Amino acid sequence: MDSLALDLPDTGEEDGMLPPPQENPLLLGHEAAEKALLKDIAAGRLPHALIFSGPGGIGKATLAFRLARYLLSGKAEEDSGGLFGEDAPAENLAADMEHPAARKIAAGSHPGLLYVAPSDTDGKGKKRANAFIGIDGARRVPQFLQQTAADGGWRVVIIDNAEEMNIAAQNAVLKTLEEPPPQCLLLIVTAAPGKLLPTVHSRCRLMPLEPLAETHISELFDKALPGLKAEEKRDLAAAARGRIGYALTLHEAGGTEIYREITELLSGFTESRAHELAAALSADKQRFALFGEILCDLLAETAKDTLKNRAAGGFAQSRSPQEWFTLWEAARDLLRRADAANLDIYAAVLQLCGLLQSAPQKKSSF
Repeated sequence: MDSLALDLPDTGEEDGMLPPPQENPLLLGHEAAEKALLKDIAAGRLPHALIFSGPGGIGKATLAFRLARYLLSGKAEEDSGGLFGEDAPAENLAADMEHPAARKIAAGSHPGLLYVAPSDTDGKGKKRANAFIGIDGARRVPQFLQQTAADGGWRVVIIDNAEEMNIAAQNAVLKTLEEPPPQCLLLIVTAAPGKLLPTVHSRCRLMPLEPLAETHISELFDKALPGLKAEEKRDLAAAARGRIGYALTLHEAGGTEIYREITELLSGFTESRAHELAAALSADKQRFALFGEILCDLLAETAKDTLKNRAAGGFAQSRSPQEWFTLWEAARDLLRRADAANLDIYAAVLQLCGLLQSAPQKKSSF
């Protein structure tokens, strides 16, 4: 329960949500990364492998598909400045979404693009709890890249949630990284680059992406959730911490109210309110699971924020970074034990409240 495990709804803009990365033409907050990539493309120095890293839900996969569209639609050649360099250089990686290549990418049918991600079903449509990328999925990468592009153009592989590759899968990909074919690009998208092998890191260029600025989050809210009340927009933005994907997932799951309850609990809860919360959550197992995931995410993010001296919310200053990390570990372990042993939810919630309300020690340096 380290992060919100619910999937973003795969809906179009007509439903008010943002489209999935392969269909999304909108990218905000990563202009510096785009300019760096454009500079490399123009100079013919685009690396054969890139790692897009950063928190989940900030647009890493959207950037990966945007770059793939740019290359596979021939936009890179169009933006090269013309035969005599008379055209102005491109400012971003945007490509025409009506281009045949872009339409095929959106449909998942472009012959020059391979998308690899953790399998999320058991083959019968049922959600798997511990999806991963195994050796079979990873072997598709060298097989795909060894083929010759029909049009002599690019071949692009996107490995999404790459931190879920097991060791065997990473070693299978490593063989391609050691001897990359020409005119091929491997894009590794991950929220946890530390889980990748050092040998994988050493053969890729790391491009860290930062959480989105408040102005970008607000703009995306207006596009994805028109008519959202100001209070809920404020709470979603506070919970998101620059992660639009997390905010939309939270909204879709109805977790905004739970987020408010948790922040109230961290700010100071009465014993009677703790029992009310325990009673409410014990009556709804799914809501308890959502409570646990939001709680662990908030504790982890608060720990990181206090460590970087950018904490938001009055309760954040009540503990040192080390104390927040310790609290996160304790809450996570308690929730895992409760899930594994099918413990009584009422008792588990009271134990969580006890952890959160325990008197913090004096602040210490981390």
